[in-house]
Amino acid sequence: MKQIIACEIFRPFFDKIKQQLPYTYTITYVTIASHNHPSLLHDKLQSLCDEAYDADEIILLYGICGNAIEGLCARTCDMYVPRVHDCFALLCDDNCAEDLQVKNACWRCLSNMDGNDQNKEYASYIESYGKEMADYVMHMLYHEQTLLYVTFHTQKDNENIANLKETHKVEVIEGTLDKLKNILLPKDGQGLLHVRKGNKICCLYDMVEVMKEKSI
Repeated sequence: MKQIIACEIFRPFFDKIKQQLPYTYTITYVTIASHNHPSLLHDKLQSLCDEAYDADEIILLYGICGNAIEGLCARTCDMYVPRVHDCFALLCDDNCAEDLQVKNACWRCLSNMDGNDQNKEYASYIESYGKEMADYVMHMLYHEQTLLYVTFHTQKDNENIANLKETHKVEVIEGTLDKLKNILLPKDGQGLLHVRKGNKICCLYDMVEVMKEKSI
């Protein structure tokens, strides 16, 4: 059995391909807001890995994500990790992912809207001042910031894009599930770091290898 540990950002996308998985698995999602506290996220991920007693391997659906995976140890079984800097890189093609990483761009997708701090900020302004003034305040604060939205052309995607355009410049980019499928379906090793039991993750932060396996 495989243990999949994933950022909750992947929930709607995993649901689209889970019927294709040719093995038994359990999946545990970790809240998107956990990214706000990388050290706590690291501890949470390590705890989940250590609790995977019945798994023959762990698939960790995370990137470096603010250094949260640095030093994670594969104590109970082998672990596989995508060689990416951030989660968004698993939802778009390689050229787009590298471009966004270089720009350090802010991005959104179907599943990282509701818990977004700016959305909470916008909602608080609406409650305090009304929508017209809230739109003005958000425009003044963020009108120079461009958000990248990864779309899969669902109705919710279209609604999210329209809402974001009220307060931000928005660049829409095409999403793809190809990388997730390559990771979750039988693996050929491409784009994945294999961390053998007893070893740990060491982040390199470059644009090619990204991370490597290191002995504990």
